Amino acid sequence: MSQIAKKLGIKWVLFDEHSYRRFRKIPGYIPEDFRVSEFAFDCDKFINVPVLKTHFLTKVTLAMKNLKGCLKREDKPVFHRGDLARAVVELNKIVVPSLNVIDCTAKAIGAIGSVGNDVQRNKEGSSFIIASSDIVAVDAIGSAVIGIDPKTVRTINMGKEAGLGEDDLTQLDIYGEELKHLKIKVELPQEQLRHGFPLLEIAADKACSGCIIPLLSALFQLQKRRARLENPLVLCLGKHSHVSSDSTRLLIGDCACKENGAREHSIEGCPPDRKEIIKELSKYMH
Repeated sequence: MSQIAKKLGIKWVLFDEHSYRRFRKIPGYIPEDFRVSEFAFDCDKFINVPVLKTHFLTKVTLAMKNLKGCLKREDKPVFHRGDLARAVVELNKIVVPSLNVIDCTAKAIGAIGSVGNDVQRNKEGSSFIIASSDIVAVDAIGSAVIGIDPKTVRTINMGKEAGLGEDDLTQLDIYGEELKHLKIKVELPQEQLRHGFPLLEIAADKACSGCIIPLLSALFQLQKRRARLENPLVLCLGKHSHVSSDSTRLLIGDCACKENGAREHSIEGCPPDRKEIIKELSKYMH
């Protein structure tokens, strides 16, 4: 995209290098204080271009969640400390794109691989895009394409309830290929990890991507090495991690470590180091 912008003489900017608009104490399920790039409000047209991806916490990360990219970098983790899905819906009331285009080209999806927060398998090599001015509808179609019922995605059905768009596929005018011809096989991160680590539990309801990405990347790397857990293990990330068992716990990231106090089994850092996570997890595996 940067090469195309240069070729066409289009100015390429990074939000963090420019000004932000501050929002404080807005009623609803949203942080009390956060900043949004001024470009989201000052541009002539706002085209939102996410990639077709799954997500550890929200099942999918498509057009609605992609708007978190307009937030000041330091404010992004704050959205994870409450109800992330509801906070994303509230953000969609503030930042409204002119058009949403989900990139489902084989090149874009293939670049995701199985690293970090997003797990994608596109064995068919399908290449297409999904576009609409209705941000809820485009996410509903994107979810359906990868075999996820839009009704099970909270950002989508809450977006419908908030009046942001339509999530019922039977009520949409869909042009182009029929959905049944555009199916892409995907596996949610939890499903992929369950194959290799059935004894593993991850408590990360309030964790942000800073912890989740290096953790999943580390786990997928260990999975490739065919490492296996010897005993049940619970990984705690973020604040207020809910653990349903008395298994051995490993705290990952500063939020979990500070909330639970100093423990022998912990990895500090914001974000924690991927290599350090692999090193520590290896102690529990064979």
